[in-house]
Amino acid sequence: MQNVLAIVVVVAGLVLGAWWFISQTEGGSAVNFEQIYQKSIDAMGSEAALSAINSISATADATSPDGAYTLEVLSARPNRARVTFTEADGASTMLNVHGEQAWTFDPEGVPVALGNIDRAFILGHEFQMLPIEVNERFSDHEYLGLHSFANQNTVHIKAVGEPDNLPYDLYFDPVTGLMQGMSFPDFLRNPETKVNIHFAEWRWIDQVQLPCKVIVIDASGEFILAFNDIQINTLDISLFDVPEGVLSDSG
Repeated sequence: MQNVLAIVVVVAGLVLGAWWFISQTEGGSAVNFEQIYQKSIDAMGSEAALSAINSISATADATSPDGAYTLEVLSARPNRARVTFTEADGASTMLNVHGEQAWTFDPEGVPVALGNIDRAFILGHEFQMLPIEVNERFSDHEYLGLHSFANQNTVHIKAVGEPDNLPYDLYFDPVTGLMQGMSFPDFLRNPETKVNIHFAEWRWIDQVQLPCKVIVIDASGEFILAFNDIQINTLDISLFDVPEGVLSDSG
């Protein structure tokens, strides 16, 4: 009986959340992106707490169609990121962004400049920073109503983002306000196919709530990222200094 009551309460909450967004549009008070984004900010903690975040480090145990690996994501404001993929055999690949510059290192440790698509790929792995910076990373927001995403009823926002002003679909929980995920063309492999990123679980870290389980689905299959270590404001920002070789290549 208790289980039945719990299910009824959950369903009622979902219905009420969806009803609120529908009633806003039908009642002449149109829902806009600012309302939805503010609800998301409130759900993650507060504007003050989120604004105080200068850097985030996050490490995940990951599974992919090709096997298990470890993902480390280091993020710092503004527009700085380092993503390291470490395979089960210990082989690793490190990708970096600082502003408009992106680079990696060849087997001899020589820095190699990367292009705009690679830069967007790297920034797209900032799964903890991304929901905080939706308003900064995307433009031309348009509210499209309710939409099913990851088997959930969500609020659908169409937006424009990098690279090359591609269309993105952003999804938010109508009840909690938390961002549920996003969908966009696979600009790295095949723009005719989609990449879906689902923020499946969230966890409180200090005074803010951040994604701790992320599911990514693309044409190659499903990637499950379980972030077991998330830390805020612990990074040395000099980690993101652009190597001299990359600066000279870009100049």
